Amino acid sequence: MAASLAALALGLAACGSDEGGGGGLADSGDEDSSSSGDTTTTTEEVVIQAGGGDFNPADIFQKDGPGVVTIISIFSQGGDPLAAGGAGQGSGFVVSDDGEIVTNTHVIATGGAGNGGGQPEPAEQVFVEFSDRDRVAAEIVGFDPDADLALLKIDPAAVGEDLTVLPVSDRDEYAVGEPVAAIGSPFGERQSISVGIVSAIDRSIESLSQFS
Repeated sequence: MAASLAALALGLAACGSDEGGGGGLADSGDEDSSSSGDTTTTTEEVVIQAGGGDFNPADIFQKDGPGVVTIISIFSQGGDPLAAGGAGQGSGFVVSDDGEIVTNTHVIATGGAGNGGGQPEPAEQVFVEFSDRDRVAAEIVGFDPDADLALLKIDPAAVGEDLTVLPVSDRDEYAVGEPVAAIGSPFGERQSISVGIVSAIDRSIESLSQFS
């Protein structure tokens, strides 16, 4: 299971490929020049293109946003870092019509290497909240503390509409410098989107778990 979960790590960000050049800075070509004595000032109009092209964050959010979910975990007093039966929260995404959802181990379990130590202890209850705020119960199918990946399962019939399944991309399809859009619920800010670029590929970093 660790190998399959590791492969799913590649899909934890909703990515888009820019083949035609969709964003960035564009020079309009218009220049206004003024001269005073020996000093010449040139002003160029710079336009920031927010959409259009093959990479359009607004289109990505509208199309793929419903497939990104918020995970809410309820822990026992002994297992929760906050004690007194608190809750944890994180992001996940739908990977099958059968209701399978990928998230991180540290979202649905405590303990383990880099996460408090000791034997990993799963949450007593896990809920999945969709973009329309519809919340359903989820079952923990399994988790890999070293890869910091977990697989959940919900009943598709409990959801009011068809699930939006997000495909897992092959990282070989992307190159450093290409634009990406990440949708998630960081710090409780549900359904947020951030846009950036692929900064590196196959780079090892220090992380909360043994996975790098």
